[in-house]
Amino acid sequence: MTDDNQLQLLTRQLNEARRKNHLMATVTFELNKVLSLPDKLQNILKILNDQFYIHYSLILLPDKALKNLVVQCSYGYEKDHTGFSIPFGTGIAGLAAVKRLPINITGIRRKKDYLAVNNSLPQQVAQTLPGLDNPESQIAIPLIANNELVAVLLAESYNLSVFSKEDEAFLITLSQAIAVSIQNSVLFDSMEDIIAKRTEELRKSNQTKDRLFSVISHDLRGPITSFQSIAKLVGHYNKQNEREKIDLLSQRIDQSVNKLNTLLNNLLNWALAQTKEIQYHPERTSLSDLLNDVTEIYNDQLLQKELTIHTEYTLVTPVVADYDLLTAVFRNLLSNAIKYSSRGSVIKLRTNLEDNQAVIEIEDNGVGIAPEKLSFLFEAGEKKNTSGTENEKGTGLGLLVAKEFVKMHGGNIEVDSVLNKKTIVRVTLPLS
Repeated sequence: MTDDNQLQLLTRQLNEARRKNHLMATVTFELNKVLSLPDKLQNILKILNDQFYIHYSLILLPDKALKNLVVQCSYGYEKDHTGFSIPFGTGIAGLAAVKRLPINITGIRRKKDYLAVNNSLPQQVAQTLPGLDNPESQIAIPLIANNELVAVLLAESYNLSVFSKEDEAFLITLSQAIAVSIQNSVLFDSMEDIIAKRTEELRKSNQTKDRLFSVISHDLRGPITSFQSIAKLVGHYNKQNEREKIDLLSQRIDQSVNKLNTLLNNLLNWALAQTKEIQYHPERTSLSDLLNDVTEIYNDQLLQKELTIHTEYTLVTPVVADYDLLTAVFRNLLSNAIKYSSRGSVIKLRTNLEDNQAVIEIEDNGVGIAPEKLSFLFEAGEKKNTSGTENEKGTGLGLLVAKEFVKMHGGNIEVDSVLNKKTIVRVTLPLS
């Protein structure tokens, strides 16, 4: 070899080394950026386009079961292939995932023959794979870190080869760094999800705390202040020997005590539910017997408001439930139905069986609930103290307690309402 030829060879090698050093620095800088997974994958494919002139590329991630590859990012295609799923072993990307080795196919006929022989795929199935409809060359590189398949990089071209052998070898050497970078982004996204979840939990916790403080400072103080006023009036009427007025005050005291007792019970139940200290003791329970027991508690209130209870108990199968907790649920729900019913109307109680679940419905005819309020009926941070049809007061805690106790039974509670017409509360419970 002449000196000139040797000099030219050394010059080419030096230029190639400089190019690779520049590429390594550029790629390393981009891979070390802290980005979310979608941004990181898009960034990787953009690097392939800018530095290696790969105009069509995909990154596929394995699912949790390690049975399918799912396209998470695509670059250069007219059609977005994101979300496309292929089984392990299918196509060049699926084969690379199984073999954990780079696979390079050049020549469209060779590609089709290779897929047909290795996968026993009909021609029409092979054509449903993501990517170009008729590429001339493809390369699939498994991205592995810590002996774990992180992703598969698929690049393809209409040219005879995707890129040069030197670039292919260089990219394979970078595959582990790319895999680690993707792993870091997955971890970054999971940490962000955890932080967002914890932040939301903290927000709800603060809402609960603020709501309880509001109830204690306002709704609990109100009846106590009322007792003080009534006590003074009783003393005054007693001195005046006005027995009829004292009797009326006695009724007011009885009503206030009942309201205060309900409020304290709900406060206690809600606090115990939040601290997970409620004991759950399931037993075979007849819903019709339980609902009849609850109804009897409110006989006086039903008479005062001239309300009628109409029952349709078609479910005879017992449920496995905690009698005391379920009683608390329907006491709150029936109390609300009475509060928001129009005088002289009918409250309907229904039980039936749907999809092997017990369904209990309480329907009242009264003020109803505005559509914009339905979505946050069961949120602790929202005030739901809508006055009843005869200006009865409430705190909204009863619904929160009902929701918690129904959830403990593995059931669900939902509300459907028509403003100024009716409200239906629907509780579903598993039979066992």
